[in-house]
Amino acid sequence: MKIKYVQLESEAFLTDMDFLAMTSEERGAYWTLILYLYCNNGKCNLDISLLSQLCNKTPKAFEKIWRNISKKFQTRSGVIKHKRVTKELTRARKFRQAKSKAGLKGADKRWHSQSTAITKETKGNVIEKESKYSSLLQLMVWSCSILYILFLNGPGYSVHIPLGWILAFYS
Repeated sequence: MKIKYVQLESEAFLTDMDFLAMTSEERGAYWTLILYLYCNNGKCNLDISLLSQLCNKTPKAFEKIWRNISKKFQTRSGVIKHKRVTKELTRARKFRQAKSKAGLKGADKRWHSQSTAITKETKGNVIEKESKYSSLLQLMVWSCSILYILFLNGPGYSVHIPLGWILAFYS
């Protein structure tokens, strides 16, 4: 499952003395690597030629930058990680899994529950439930419609309502 977004806290960067002491090139490389880690499940290989291309620097220039920013990363067995990136990706995965479980639970309750009869089509998230007043309400709406038709057509106009329609209200 690929995480498409994570929470970034600007204050965490702007109050970090190591980050504030970085040059603009170092900050750019640092952010590029952070974002690259987010896109690659929180880890990448420590390959200077690849990372220099990623940061749009020559390998020699990137090595100088890496010496200054490497203390912000964890490097083991040739793999780069970042503590905050790992934490945020874990949090994002947990949040996504919790929302997925909640959605499945809600869908299961909605579609497999015997407690509520759904009598009409749903519109959005609104479900119309059958009530003792629904047929009375329909009768009132139809009565108003008939009165409106009579009003529009003037005196002498009659409306014929099939008996089946009327009986449908009382069944």
